[in-house]
Amino acid sequence: MNYKVLWIDDDCHTTGKDFIGQAEQDDVDIIAFESHEEGMLYLEQNIDEIHAVILDAKVKFKKSDTVTGLDGLKASRDKLIELNNKLDLPFFIFTGQPDYQSNEIFKQSFGEFYVKGEDDDRIIKDIISRVEQKEEYILQKKYKDVLSTCSDNFLGKKNYSRLLELVKHIEKNDKIKGGEDKLTSVRKIVEALFYSLGKLEIIPSELIGAKGWINGSSIFLAGKHNDYVLEEEVVSPIITFNIHKLLDIIQDGSHAYGDLKYEVDSYIKNCKSDYFFRSCVFLLFDLILWFNEFVSNNQDIDANKAKWNCKAIEGEWMSGRITRIAENGWGTLLPNSSIKTISIPPKMVEDNNLKEGDTISVITELNGTKTHIKEIKI
Repeated sequence: MNYKVLWIDDDCHTTGKDFIGQAEQDDVDIIAFESHEEGMLYLEQNIDEIHAVILDAKVKFKKSDTVTGLDGLKASRDKLIELNNKLDLPFFIFTGQPDYQSNEIFKQSFGEFYVKGEDDDRIIKDIISRVEQKEEYILQKKYKDVLSTCSDNFLGKKNYSRLLELVKHIEKNDKIKGGEDKLTSVRKIVEALFYSLGKLEIIPSELIGAKGWINGSSIFLAGKHNDYVLEEEVVSPIITFNIHKLLDIIQDGSHAYGDLKYEVDSYIKNCKSDYFFRSCVFLLFDLILWFNEFVSNNQDIDANKAKWNCKAIEGEWMSGRITRIAENGWGTLLPNSSIKTISIPPKMVEDNNLKEGDTISVITELNGTKTHIKEIKI
């Protein structure tokens, strides 16, 4: 797992390119900004992903500044000291300013520093050594596959902190306290999972965000949704079983009052062990790893939509267009609300004088697993 390091230096994109390239050889990925303002904003937005910070002695305070000074260094250092009251975020001063290299006052104010061009190898080695000691980095490395699911293509970066927090809880040797409250994080991650499936039409996008859509998505994947029929299996039965099991727990556990089937909240709160909560988290990890690969292999929206169809409601009119009249007299209707076609018997084609391109309305009925046209209106 690479080391992600934030570097704030006004020369980072010019003379600093060689140092960035050198660091990459040791798996140190440097994200560089020219000012305190830009660097701290990025850090704030990506705090869980940065392992260490490098600060230049003379740097721009704001992005729009044209001169450098110690104000930027001081502001960044003070912010990092504040953050380190709760986090473990090591930072290193890396300067090429000759007037500071022998300045004891600078050392007393900002501590030891590394000299550009002389200590390049040493600062890279020291960063790696320090990061390897961080408890958070050790966990990130151990759960790399799980945390990598928080990509833009799947769970999204905003769920990284939720997932990392769950990792931290299950890695504790002590009994996890407040597990009932942490089920909310599990639920939000499941919501993000279903949302990503909706974007690709693996789950119908019209389900996403509708009333009861979380349970509705689970029911759809199991092929039991009242409004949809699966033309082929979307996911395996063990996956739908595990989704249903996890949802039963987190939906019940997210409410402290009302008609609770399992009283999960009370059980976790009063249980002498935390194995039940841990099992929920591990089940979540298993599901997101499986679906992460599944989403990567199912990026074709049209192919995904072909696996399901809206159920025709008996007794209601459905509009569509005739896309083909075959030589044997059979017609093909493409409903407006579906990508699945319906066959029209030759007699109905002849009796209604249907032609390719005609727009018609039909009433359908289900005969076993096949949809038949019961009535046609031109």
